[in-house]
Amino acid sequence: MNVMQSFILLIAAIFCFAPAKSQFSDDSVSVDGISRTFHFNEPDAKMENASLVFVLHGSGGDGLGAAKGTAKLEAISQKENILLIYPDGYKRYWNECRKAATSAANIENIDENTFFSLMIDYFTKKYHADPQHVFVVGTSGGGHMAYKLALTMPEKIKAITAIIANLPDSANMDCTTANVPVSVMIINGTNDQVNPYNGGEVKITGAYLGTVRSTEQTFN
Repeated sequence: MNVMQSFILLIAAIFCFAPAKSQFSDDSVSVDGISRTFHFNEPDAKMENASLVFVLHGSGGDGLGAAKGTAKLEAISQKENILLIYPDGYKRYWNECRKAATSAANIENIDENTFFSLMIDYFTKKYHADPQHVFVVGTSGGGHMAYKLALTMPEKIKAITAIIANLPDSANMDCTTANVPVSVMIINGTNDQVNPYNGGEVKITGAYLGTVRSTEQTFN
């Protein structure tokens, strides 16, 4: 499966809102003494070298909530040799690249890179997934987390899709980037009042997240 096919499959997940019927398995890894949880459907025993697709929830959400939008993708995952994983952010948020973020994940500087590296190792060892075919799709805060993974650990991430998310501007950027190109698809709305298409302040109730670049600047 090439990168473009993977992106198309990821987008199929976005537009289906019926809950998946299958029973999810739950597990966790320990990062700095903190139990970090994730959810997934047990793959068929015949699956080998499956591509890993991390589906990341938005700020305030959780992994099982993100899974409610992927019923169509789950239905074809065995055929397409895809293993979908739905991680939980720390206290419902991610420690992404927005310096101004007031979430506990950012304030406590939670180690997300180790969390994702351990999950990749977990599925590689336990289910013989392909560590060279790791994809990430995230919405809103999950999109920001997808950006962080692409920017800071591109050696482990083949491609990302970020939805309703622009990179923080230079004053709000809290990540040291590896400056290695990674395939990316960005889906933003031109009339979005929360994540401004042309850049500016992200406006949500109850939190301050700082300012972001335009969609064009983000893509570049």
